[in-house]
Amino acid sequence: MFPFWLIFGTVTVLMGIFNRQMLRLLGFKPMSEVITTPNIKHSSRVIEQLGRWLVITLGVSFLVQGLGTTLPNDMSNKISFLLLALSGLMLLAIIGITLANWKAR
Repeated sequence: MFPFWLIFGTVTVLMGIFNRQMLRLLGFKPMSEVITTPNIKHSSRVIEQLGRWLVITLGVSFLVQGLGTTLPNDMSNKISFLLLALSGLMLLAIIGITLANWKAR
C-alpha cells in the first residue's frame, strides 16, 4: 500500500510547487492577477501562497505515510498527523482571510 502514498505524495508536492505554471498551461490566470482592488488583490496573493503551502504540506504528509515502513510506526504517524494539523490550520487561515475580506467589503 505504501507505493500509492509515495506516488500520491510526490504528485501532490509537484502540484503545489508548479501550481501557477499549471494554471497558465490550462489558460487560467491566478486570482491575484485578475483582481484590481488593492486590498483584495493583496489578500488573494496571500491566499494563493497559503494554498500552495497547504498542498505541499499535504503532499509531504502523504510521503511520510508512504515511508512508514522505513520509519518507526509511532513516529511516522505522529509526523503525518502533525503535518495534517498544520494543513488544517492553513485551511482555517484561508477561510478567515476570505471572511475578513467579505465582511470588509
